Amino acid sequence: MYISVDCTSTNDANKIATACVEKVMEFYGDTISLNILEVDVSFKDLYPHLGWCEEEYYGCYKLDLDLSLLHNKEELILTVCHEAIHIAQHLTDGTYDEEEAYGYERTFARMVKL
Repeated sequence: MYISVDCTSTNDANKIATACVEKVMEFYGDTISLNILEVDVSFKDLYPHLGWCEEEYYGCYKLDLDLSLLHNKEELILTVCHEAIHIAQHLTDGTYDEEEAYGYERTFARMVKL
């Protein structure tokens, strides 16, 4: 699967977002029948939330992250992993399961190498 992550922020934030999405999709990859995945990442004021994702069209997702994450690398990694899990869930069975996302986000975050 080819993964394209477009981040409208710093180069570091783009690297982090790309690494997190790639790590999660690597795990779920066998259950997703998709050749190209596009994730458009943007930072905005989402208070009290840290992240939000939604499907724009099949294979393309919009991932909004709170501005506060630009100042906290660990929380940024954790949040992108969490939202990437939701993308994988949606691509595999069409659902969003918060328990699963919270259950695995730290595992994926530890695997992200920058």
